[in-house]
Amino acid sequence: MKITEAKQVRECVYKAIFASLFVKQTLTSNEDTCNFWCIDVNGELVYDKTNILSFLDENNNFNDEVKNGICSFLDCYINNLNNFNKSISTHLKENFTLDMLAKSDLAIIYTALTELYINIDLSEKIIVSEAVELAKKYSSENAYKFINGILRNIAKELRNNE
Repeated sequence: MKITEAKQVRECVYKAIFASLFVKQTLTSNEDTCNFWCIDVNGELVYDKTNILSFLDENNNFNDEVKNGICSFLDCYINNLNNFNKSISTHLKENFTLDMLAKSDLAIIYTALTELYINIDLSEKIIVSEAVELAKKYSSENAYKFINGILRNIAKELRNNE
């Protein structure tokens, strides 16, 4: 994947994950349809790929590699959300919880953790640096410092365990 496509995937994944943090729809049966993000009958986060891709690709310019990249990232995010929450929680200061984090910051951290899981050959420094860029664009003025610190610690821990 080209660098421009990787950035496009990363930014779209951030937007989709950010939206997932506001899930309100709970499915009541296996026949219910999911409009974007929802919680299924087993309490698991699920999404409708077609609707998310349509939302993210308003101008219909994504090639198949970008679409597949977005879906791969979102699948990884869903499959590892509990692990991500545990990792983040262990690196927060005492008496600080995930619920206290700004949703934009949490979405950026989730996006970077997903990339750490998917792109194991990509340097964690690059992944953290890209997350910092997202934070400078989408979060509060100094949030990038917090995100940088959390991600560096988690990335170091993850890569040492491999």
